[in-house]
Amino acid sequence: MSIVSDTDIKELEDVFGLHGQIEHKLDFLRKNVPKDMKLVLIGHSIGCYITLEMMKRASELQMLSISING
Repeated sequence: MSIVSDTDIKELEDVFGLHGQIEHKLDFLRKNVPKDMKLVLIGHSIGCYITLEMMKRASELQMLSISING
């Protein structure tokens, strides 16, 4: 639970749901990754969806998405 308490999104009702997980990852990146750093996000299945949603919601982060389908 320490991960949840370290973010500002603990007020979200669905902190363990899909929307909450996406917001949690974005909150972490915004707080811990320098703004000029380029990110490579790799995901499979639901991870690809999460990556795409993160890219939509955080245009200020420099992200490259790579989808891996098995």
